[in-house]
Amino acid sequence: MEEFESLNQFIYTNSCGFKIPEEYFDQISERVLQLKSSDQMDKLMHFFYLLRSLANISRETDPLCAERAEVILDTIHSSNRINIICNYIKENHKHDLSLEEVADYANLTPQAFCRYFKKHCGVTFVTYLNRIRVKEVCNQLTEDHLDSVSFIAYGCGFNSITNFNRVFKQIIGCNPKEYVQQYKQTLYSVI
Repeated sequence: MEEFESLNQFIYTNSCGFKIPEEYFDQISERVLQLKSSDQMDKLMHFFYLLRSLANISRETDPLCAERAEVILDTIHSSNRINIICNYIKENHKHDLSLEEVADYANLTPQAFCRYFKKHCGVTFVTYLNRIRVKEVCNQLTEDHLDSVSFIAYGCGFNSITNFNRVFKQIIGCNPKEYVQQYKQTLYSVI
């Protein structure tokens, strides 16, 4: 998820650990204690707060294992490259975006791009592109000025309604009509 990119960057950058500067020790200790004393959903929330606090101070820390600094720099470079590629896909997902076009943008052959993308994103290019498109469809389906589902699907980059319906159900778990009904039920139950 986009929202976790900064935390992902933090984890990669600090994979060999770091020492918490003394001026932040109390703050981080408090976060750890909150995490330790909480239960269920609160534990998860406090874990994310701890990660965010650590990410915020990580620029002021020294690595525990300086020998791995070169490996970390390579990881950062690779992370920046995949972020640039992912941003390109997000900006162009509404167009007929081919594997060859994105591979060319990344200065890789299609085969090398597929390996690189799967290694860094954990999913294939097509799966990633479909998720972005379906997310955009979901955003538009929940707006008040609702266009037809097929119009929205075509506008988000799908070129076949049959393919769109199959991909939508595969990713979301229901068809677009059921998704809108569930959204409205959830919305009205909150109100």
